[in-house]
Amino acid sequence: MKHKALLDRLPQDHPQYRYIYDKWRQFESGQAGEANLEYYLKQAHLDSPQFLNGLRIEHQSAFQLDWLLFDLDYRVILEIKNYTAPIYFDPYSRQLIRTKAGEKEVFPDPLLQVDLQHAQLRRYLDKHNIEQLPTFTAAVFVNRHAILQLQDYPDRHRILTAQALPSFLEKIARKHPAKISPSKNQEIVSFLHDHHQEAHFPILDRYGIKWSDLIKGVPCPACTKFAMNRIRLRWQCPFCNERSSDAPFASIV
Repeated sequence: MKHKALLDRLPQDHPQYRYIYDKWRQFESGQAGEANLEYYLKQAHLDSPQFLNGLRIEHQSAFQLDWLLFDLDYRVILEIKNYTAPIYFDPYSRQLIRTKAGEKEVFPDPLLQVDLQHAQLRRYLDKHNIEQLPTFTAAVFVNRHAILQLQDYPDRHRILTAQALPSFLEKIARKHPAKISPSKNQEIVSFLHDHHQEAHFPILDRYGIKWSDLIKGVPCPACTKFAMNRIRLRWQCPFCNERSSDAPFASIV
C-alpha cells in the first residue's frame, strides 16, 4: 500500500519511479501467487488444519513466514516463490540461477531461507513454553510457467509446485496421528496471530525521496488529477466537475 500510494504521487519522470514501480509489481505478482497457493491448500484432505499467512514475529531479530500450517501433531512452514522462466538449482553454491531473455539472475536458495525461519520459530516457541511438534519445511513455486531444473539438487523432494502441495501435505498427515487437541491447536494459532507485527518503515527515506518531489493536492476519483477544491462541504474537480464528499480519504494509508 505504501508503494502504491507513493507511485500515485511521484512524477513518472522521477529517477526512482521505475524502480519503485517494479517493486510494486513484484508485490502484486506475489499476491496473485498467494491466491493460487491458497486454492491448492484447500484441496488437501487434512484433519484439523489451521493456517497463518505472512506471520511476522519480532524476537531477537524479526522473521516472517509466508505460510505456516498447524495440525494436531505436526507443523509445516512454506516459503513461496513466484519466479518464471527456467531456474537451475545449484547444489554447490546453494543458489538459484534464472535465465530470462538471455540474461542470468541469481537468487538465494529458498530452502536455506525456510530452514532459518524454522530455527527462529523454534526459539520463539521455546521462549513462550509452547510445545514443539515435528515441523516440515518446503519451498513452493506457484507460477505455472516456471521450469525447475532440479536434476542434481539433493533436497529436491522439498521443492514443490503448487499442484504437488496437497499430496505432500497428505503424506505428512498420514504419518502423524493427533497429539494435541483442536482447542490447544487453536490457542497456539491465536497466540501467534496476536503477536504478529507488521513491518513499518519510512518509505521516503528508504528510496531517498524528498517531500518536495511529491505531487501535492487532493486527487479526483474520476479523472485522477490532483486538483480538487473544497466547495460548500464537498470537493469539486475544476477539470471534470466531479463532486465528492470523501475524496481525501484515498490519500490516507
